[in-house]
Amino acid sequence: MIRDRFGVPMDFATFARDYGAMTAALIVGAVGFAGVITAQFVNAYLARRQRRDAIEHDRRTVRTALLEELRFLKLSYEDRAKMIKNVEDDEPNTSFVVPTDTMSDAYQHLIDQIGLLTSDQAAKAIQAYLTVRQVPAELRLIEDEPYPDGDARARHWIRLKHKRAAVVRGMHESRVKLIDDAIKALEAGGIQRA
Repeated sequence: MIRDRFGVPMDFATFARDYGAMTAALIVGAVGFAGVITAQFVNAYLARRQRRDAIEHDRRTVRTALLEELRFLKLSYEDRAKMIKNVEDDEPNTSFVVPTDTMSDAYQHLIDQIGLLTSDQAAKAIQAYLTVRQVPAELRLIEDEPYPDGDARARHWIRLKHKRAAVVRGMHESRVKLIDDAIKALEAGGIQRA
């Protein structure tokens, strides 16, 4: 004779019904548990993918912003070098001015995200920007005719004599090469994966 869990005798029909109910409950519980675990795995996968996509978006944004700013800097420095070359052809007693603005606002705002780029891209971009940002300090060292104290132009312009034109042109031309290297590295687009 079959007995239930309390030791009470039961017939086969009652046993089959109770056993079926227990089996069904066990199956439903296992399926429910498997569903919860599967949902957690799927949610974790989707969260990782969403994070990778967000990092990739940030990487493209940083790369594009720096690339466009570097392209502008390159054109600006090439143009300055041409203008300074024209100064070299002027009268020896003339002077010329060079702006102190390094035009590196995007770089300054994105410096904390530079690590999103590949190591080569980051190194070349940093090198280009650091040399560009050194220009005003280097020009101040050779400034011949500083503006008087209190003159607003002193903050934005550096006045140099004709005799400094070749040196200043050389400064700008040397930066163009570094800027061009950074542009090429960023254009290569070798995006590192997270």
